[in-house]
Amino acid sequence: MKPKTLQIVLDAYREQLRKTGLPLLEEAMRIATDVEHGRDHGNAEITAAGIVVGMWHRLERTYRDKPEPTHRELERFLQDIKEAAFEIRDEIDEIKKKMPHRSGGAPKALTDEEKIKVCRLIGQMLGDGHSYPEGVKAMAERFNVSTKTIERTWQDNRLEKRTGKKGD
Repeated sequence: MKPKTLQIVLDAYREQLRKTGLPLLEEAMRIATDVEHGRDHGNAEITAAGIVVGMWHRLERTYRDKPEPTHRELERFLQDIKEAAFEIRDEIDEIKKKMPHRSGGAPKALTDEEKIKVCRLIGQMLGDGHSYPEGVKAMAERFNVSTKTIERTWQDNRLEKRTGKKGD
């Protein structure tokens, strides 16, 4: 492909790249150079720059090696390029699918022994003049669980004392 035609095609890609919110090639190259010289950038910024640099080199190589298109073929290339922003997004989604997910699941549960201790300690804190929210927060930090877990434990304990039934 002639250099002038290649530039027309790459400019069309540049316009689509601008729509993605990813850095343009020059900015991506600057980020890569900064990182190479020890200047800091966020992980997302570095990843975006890597995507752009890799994609751009592939585009240049692909189109540079193509024969000069007819006017009609060039128009079709330019029309197809208008979908590039969506294709880039789809490619990033495919990459994300292959990556591990964050751990999660149910929050840590307290053992029966820990539940008894939590309730006893909150009761002591209330007796010492602390507020209920202060007691809940202190126990959540101490037992490394959420404040919601502590609140449920306290409520279940109170229900059990009133009715003789364990809370669910």
